[in-house]
Amino acid sequence: MAPVVCVVLILLPPRAVGAAPDLLPPGKTFTSAIWGLALDYPDDWSVDDDGEEVRFRSADGSTIVLGRTGTDRPSEPAPGRRTAKPQCTTATNAHDVVSTVCVDPVSMARRAVLALKMRDGRQSRVAISTRIRDSRVFDALVASARAYP
Repeated sequence: MAPVVCVVLILLPPRAVGAAPDLLPPGKTFTSAIWGLALDYPDDWSVDDDGEEVRFRSADGSTIVLGRTGTDRPSEPAPGRRTAKPQCTTATNAHDVVSTVCVDPVSMARRAVLALKMRDGRQSRVAISTRIRDSRVFDALVASARAYP
């Protein structure tokens, strides 16, 4: 009698090369009553809040900046700079924060204007921006943003 060989093949759904994981690992939470928001960022990043803006910085020097915005238009280029029209999307995250995110197609710079509904009924607007080409941390910050306190 000949031996029987059994082969089990497990098929997983395809994943694009370099695709981002669904979620970043849990990290730290930045909270500020002055800024009126809370958001999550990776454990290995540092935070510097000078009152004018908040800088989230990775060990390799990548930076994401949180600041006030005087406009609802996240797509405006820096003064004196002309760029191709950015690609913009508007979405509401799980915390009921509306964000309009624009990506410059040339530099891949990202800027989001977040509209936060405060407990007293006011609306606050802040901007988050970065020039990091890998958008996972930026996207996670925007997705985790919520009104605080």
